[in-house]
Amino acid sequence: MKKNLPALLLLTSISTLTGFTQADVAKVNAEAMQGQTPKTSVYTPDNSEIEYLVLNDTAIIMGDIAVGSQQEIQSKGISTLEVKDFDQLNTLSDELTAKAAWAGATTWPNSVVPFVIDASSQPDAAVIRAGMDLIASQTGVRFVQRNNQTNYLRIFKGQGCWSFIGRKGGQQNLSIGPGCAWKKTVAHELMHALGFLHEQSRADRDNFVRINYNNIQDGRAGQFNKKGPITTSVGSYDYHSVMHYGHKAFSKNGKPTIVSLDPNIPNQQLGKSNGLTNKDIAAIRNKYGSGNASPLTAFENCDFTGWSAKIPEGHHNLKFLKTKGFVNDQMSHLKLHLDGEFACIKMWDGAETTLKL
Repeated sequence: MKKNLPALLLLTSISTLTGFTQADVAKVNAEAMQGQTPKTSVYTPDNSEIEYLVLNDTAIIMGDIAVGSQQEIQSKGISTLEVKDFDQLNTLSDELTAKAAWAGATTWPNSVVPFVIDASSQPDAAVIRAGMDLIASQTGVRFVQRNNQTNYLRIFKGQGCWSFIGRKGGQQNLSIGPGCAWKKTVAHELMHALGFLHEQSRADRDNFVRINYNNIQDGRAGQFNKKGPITTSVGSYDYHSVMHYGHKAFSKNGKPTIVSLDPNIPNQQLGKSNGLTNKDIAAIRNKYGSGNASPLTAFENCDFTGWSAKIPEGHHNLKFLKTKGFVNDQMSHLKLHLDGEFACIKMWDGAETTLKL
């Protein structure tokens, strides 16, 4: 007897598979910042003016990126968002000398990130650890409970979801506030702490998405700034990245603020994935290695968060696949993903089967 797949496996319901993503982070923070008038400071690397909002007396730019206390940035401005490789800075000197040469943020030495979970976040500790595992299980990053380390993350339940970029030194706050306790949200904020900006902050973003400024909440256009030269993305643009805003981020009217320019990627898929994408993983591994995680292969580059469809009755005779014995009359659905020289096809009826051609 032929089985029928539930509707949630169809493209029209793909959002039900994706969990809590950056679109929700933007919504949570927009509510937490409601009524605030943006303040301005100077971005010191190029002396440009940059807007910020405030959560927990911390200046926030680009939606959820912390840059310092209000007092600090009003007196000193906002320093560079560039994150340098600690091990390269430290190659020929000790840490104190390295700090003298570079006052900005760095990667975490030896891929180890010490952390403490504040008492306020203990009810969310399991989710926070799940977010850590989402990263650690696929990369060389190791999150370790703080012993006496000087530099560490303090994860607490503040206002909204936010993090600093990279390792700035000392106690470094990271907020998983009300509405933020989902493992992909935790992974998103941890990726900021590892040194990664939002995907739509890339220098080349305008080739892939369009920002609809007319739909952005008043005073929130600065949340869509680009800081291209310091973006730490790896590879081609990743529409589905856990670091990508959703299509209605900071919308004032329920209409899209970010529009996909790829006709094969609907707006609703921006920032949607079933976990870290392969490009997210590749970016982290580029900075922190793969540890004991299995190497990414061409097969793993298949990303099935895209197009999917039901195979019409009587049209299962895809000749090449059928000749190879890959298709039978029980297959009722398929997904197709093209990645360079590889064509990845997923077909299923009940249990899924994935093929690489």
